[in-house]
Amino acid sequence: MKKLINISTKTGDTGQTDLLGGWRVNKNSLVIETIGCVDELNSWLGLVVVEMKKKLPDQKNQLMSIQKDLFDLGADLAESAKNRIQKTDLAQIKKTKFKQSALICLEETASKLQQSLAENWPAKFVLPGGTELGARLDVARTVCRRVERKVVGFQAKAKQSSTLRSLDPGWLKYLNRLSDYLFVLRCHVNHKMKYQEKRY
Repeated sequence: MKKLINISTKTGDTGQTDLLGGWRVNKNSLVIETIGCVDELNSWLGLVVVEMKKKLPDQKNQLMSIQKDLFDLGADLAESAKNRIQKTDLAQIKKTKFKQSALICLEETASKLQQSLAENWPAKFVLPGGTELGARLDVARTVCRRVERKVVGFQAKAKQSSTLRSLDPGWLKYLNRLSDYLFVLRCHVNHKMKYQEKRY
């Protein structure tokens, strides 16, 4: 009989958790709040991927690649604490890094999608939603903006902190481009489904 793995460590029962550098922090700390927002965005993208596979599979792989990038961002945040643990233990921690290639891929994909839209597509000031998939992409886009705001706050705090390291500045560029991509993808989805956008 297969032995069950208990995922409940009970170490967070008092409202604290561990960062990879060895620091124990409150679960409402800025770094954990930021990691949580990244996780929320990734979950919304997972919901989009499910629908995208059924209706418009051409962007599915791009979205799954973005999900992996967001895991890297979460790992970078978890590794942002200046090390408190022994050097021998540090060797076991996988160091993640921002990938410039991910940013370039995102920009190129968004550009191609934009070119595929009709010349008179509404570039801004349209009511959120339209189709169900378009509405889910709008939610993902707004959560992405929240992640971006959290990362801006994290960077500011890290600059003044003796225990936190700043993230690679490429992550802010990536999140900014990601929200642009999600908006263009939402317009692409609605265009493909022949939905007439409602302008503000």
